[in-house]
Amino acid sequence: MARFQQVLKDVDDNLKVLPVLHSCDGYGFRAILESEFLKPDLCDFFNVEYLYAYYGIPSYRKSIKEATKNNAFYPVCFILDNSKLPPMDKLHPFDTGAFFKIPEIKADFFHPKMEIADFELEAKINEASKIVKKFYTDNINYVENRPFAKVDDFMQTEFEARSYAALISSEANTKYDNRVSTIEFIYKNSILLNTGALIQVIMPHAFLDDVFIKTKLNDTFNINVPLTYYTLKGDPKEHFGSIYNEYRKFSKAENLI
Repeated sequence: MARFQQVLKDVDDNLKVLPVLHSCDGYGFRAILESEFLKPDLCDFFNVEYLYAYYGIPSYRKSIKEATKNNAFYPVCFILDNSKLPPMDKLHPFDTGAFFKIPEIKADFFHPKMEIADFELEAKINEASKIVKKFYTDNINYVENRPFAKVDDFMQTEFEARSYAALISSEANTKYDNRVSTIEFIYKNSILLNTGALIQVIMPHAFLDDVFIKTKLNDTFNINVPLTYYTLKGDPKEHFGSIYNEYRKFSKAENLI
């Protein structure tokens, strides 16, 4: 058992299960609709082909560091039903890419000898619910990034839990965003979307005029009214807030938060 998981062993995971979210850009969106699969790619950190997703919060951001009106670059978010997905391979309480890529995270919150393996949980959906319950108390606090747990809620030697609590509750200006507090799911297998796994999508509003997208969503996935956001010329990551707001409204309408 990973050290971080020890603080979750007695938590009652009685919260509603939130959706699993995977995002890409518009160019990837077309390819995914064509194949009807979400497919793993080679991960630089684990050196294995993995498919990444987040639990309950859209957290994908991709910057091209310049302004564009080309919707091929703009983000699309898939909202997925966990019960229709293949088994997970790994589960972490935060984005592992940020842990690997951003030295400030480890320098500010973690002992230098701490490793990803110290935070890897049993790859089951109830472990994600336990993280939410232990550190946020409920789903709405998690989705709205309002952690409840404090560092001193944990024993002095529960170093991993104390570090995580400090990380998610920090209000300092940083080079990293809410991905550090979003639960990460990793899959080895492709996800077939036409089995009922795809609940909804959030996409640029302009895609509603595309016959291929509209027909595919309607006929293959039974999504008649996809969620959309308007795009303006800019760096695509600037529109993350629009995706988040659409997802939050969806979660409320579905009584998930």
